[in-house]
Amino acid sequence: MLEPATQREQVTLAVLPQGASLAVVVPPGLVGVPIYRGPGWVDYLCGQCGTVLCHGVSRGMFVSLAFACRCGAVNALR
Repeated sequence: MLEPATQREQVTLAVLPQGASLAVVVPPGLVGVPIYRGPGWVDYLCGQCGTVLCHGVSRGMFVSLAFACRCGAVNALR
């Protein structure tokens, strides 16, 4: 179970334009399950639908990755 959002920092990721050239795109996980789950206090949210893509990230942990969401959006840090 995810901790309440009020205890965590939530970062909404930027949705990348279709066809954007990227080195690494992490595919979406199972429905309702974040792609990554760790001990940090930051959650990354899909910029299109608000789904939690990464739960418990530490700042600076993912700098060159984009995350695909089940809604079809590809998201990256701004």
